[in-house]
Amino acid sequence: MPAAPAVEPDADDKVATRHDAIIIGAGIAGLYQLYRLRELGMRVRVFEAGTGVGGTWYWNRYPGARFDILGPHTARGNIPRNIEEIVDWVTGLVKHMWDHDLTRVEPRTEAVDFWATHVNEAASGLLFSQVNSWQTGVNRNVEGRQVRRVLGYYGGAVRYRRITQEVAAKGYQEFVFGLTKPA
Repeated sequence: MPAAPAVEPDADDKVATRHDAIIIGAGIAGLYQLYRLRELGMRVRVFEAGTGVGGTWYWNRYPGARFDILGPHTARGNIPRNIEEIVDWVTGLVKHMWDHDLTRVEPRTEAVDFWATHVNEAASGLLFSQVNSWQTGVNRNVEGRQVRRVLGYYGGAVRYRRITQEVAAKGYQEFVFGLTKPA
């Protein structure tokens, strides 16, 4: 999809269409998010820099594959299932914001620090974390990519799911929400 403005004019250029949510990227996760938000009755717009959908796999053109990959610090395992769980969780967060007329969300500093420590501890005993590779963020061909870092969550999908479900069940206390929508 070509990029378009967040508020797009209609055919006669006199009325603008407002969107309840904007999704950046038309990978599998972005398209699934579009689907779930539309199920909730929201007006949604997807922005994609490429000329087609598919996310990372579209850009890299892996032979025969057109799937997006997981974001940083998400559970590793059955990728399509993990993506569904992440999108379901984000949909729940957006619904929470929608129900409470909230327009902005950011993680609390202490929650970010806790999660980063937890992610690093989960990977610390694994052999792969001691090797320079794309899995540890090292790419000798790219300047500034010579330092190892943990890019995924290796504490298990069940634990990851339990943690994210607890965050949702407690009302997303690990986040700071912004101002309400204007009346």
